[in-house]
Amino acid sequence: YSQLGEARTHSWIRQFDQFIGTVSHELGVDPAGLAPLAIVVFEDDRRFAPYKPLRPDGTPPESLRGFFARREGWNVVGVAADRDRTAIDPVVLHEGVHWMLSVDGRSYPAWFSEGAAELFSTFRVRRANASWGDPQPGLLRVLRGAETPALEQLLAAGRSDATFDAAGSTGLFYARSWALTHYLVQRFGAKETFARLRDWMDRGGAADPATVLQAAFGLDVREVEAAVAGYSRAALFARGTAPVGPG
Repeated sequence: YSQLGEARTHSWIRQFDQFIGTVSHELGVDPAGLAPLAIVVFEDDRRFAPYKPLRPDGTPPESLRGFFARREGWNVVGVAADRDRTAIDPVVLHEGVHWMLSVDGRSYPAWFSEGAAELFSTFRVRRANASWGDPQPGLLRVLRGAETPALEQLLAAGRSDATFDAAGSTGLFYARSWALTHYLVQRFGAKETFARLRDWMDRGGAADPATVLQAAFGLDVREVEAAVAGYSRAALFARGTAPVGPG
């Protein structure tokens, strides 16, 4: 459902189909198992404003350009379009990752859900090849300019936790989640990272979320914390590539 022009709307549909085909393969998700998704594209933020979800404390978000909501048997994405962008808006891709992660009904850790969404939100297609994982200057500025809390705090945070910044994707929670998820995907691959998290959750790992790095990936949290900090300072974010999946 779109308030954009017909040509731009059809272009977004085509790009989103390519995104689904490629990213679902990278994550090892069967698109046939996903609940139906409705995408509502508003022409601008003013038209989107009445439909924005409230923050956990009941206040309206300061900056929110999109959201994903899971319903019984279906899902919905709402997004305010960027007037200056001809390609599909990264917010749609970000929320599309949340949709893909809903395939099995699990509630994945907030850091991974948001980190993976940011990672794949830079998805683009050139000729017959797709890429994603571009360095994001805004998130890097946040990482380099803030005093970061301990990594265990990020791992244990839920969406109602004060650590979780629901105000926008430039918050520290999003930036650190993006850096950690990018590090893990670059080390293990997207499909393996996702599979290890599923296995960890099936073994009851979610009851002690701060142990996920050691229990799911065999990594020491302090070593990862140091590695991700250096990784962020040097912007060592390699781009993922693959042939465009069917869509």
